[in-house]
Amino acid sequence: MENLEERLTNISTDGFEFNNVIVLNSIDNSTFIVCKANRGIEFIKNSDGSYLKRVE
Repeated sequence: MENLEERLTNISTDGFEFNNVIVLNSIDNSTFIVCKANRGIEFIKNSDGSYLKRVE
């Protein structure tokens, strides 16, 4: 099993900062999902430039 801590990264997109997250890219890299281990999906960027951000 892969050590997920090695995949953790920081990313800045659309004016938001995400730290210690895993970024999952689509096959063609046109969309991506930002996930946090203890919270799940934080951000989804769509190929048309729109996005969904988790708000609590």
